[in-house]
Parts: sequence; C-alpha cells; structure tokens
Amino acid sequence: MDSDATRKGGGDCLTCRFFHVTWDPDHPRGCRAMGFKSRLMPSQQVLQASGEPCLLFQSRERAPAPHSDQADPPELSPEPPPSSSRGRLSRFA
Repeated sequence: MDSDATRKGGGDCLTCRFFHVTWDPDHPRGCRAMGFKSRLMPSQQVLQASGEPCLLFQSRERAPAPHSDQADPPELSPEPPPSSSRGRLSRFA
C-alpha cells in the first residue's frame, strides 16, 4: 500500500501537516508548504516533477487517545435559568 514516494522517504501526504483538501474539483489535493494544488497526491507530484521525494514532510501532531481506565468526567448539574430582567432596564435606572 506504500506509494513510491513513501518508500523513497517522501512521506505519506495524508499524515503530513501541510496536506489539505481543496474545493477545486480539478485540483482536489494541496500542499501548504509548497503552495500548490494537484490532481495527484502532492508527494507524487513532487516526485514526478523533480525526480526527488518530498523533503518538506512533517508528521501531524495528534491528540493523545483517552485511556479507557480513566475516570469519567463528573456530571455537571444544569445551571438555573437566568433571572428575568423584564421591567428592569439598567440603563435607565
């Protein structure tokens, strides 16, 4: 399942922090680091254009998964409704 760019050290665009999906149907994939959009995955486009793997790949930071043994957060009691300010206009008081 590895692409040629991944095997050559170019990284997997789907896990790169610079990869993004565009609204352009003709160029649906983009690279923010290099500033282009493409039909191909950006790493494939770079490899095809330069013959070199992408050198700007940076892995995305992922939030740690919650632990199943962690205690559930305490339930919050509903807040009382705000008191009605009808009849009291503070700016005219």
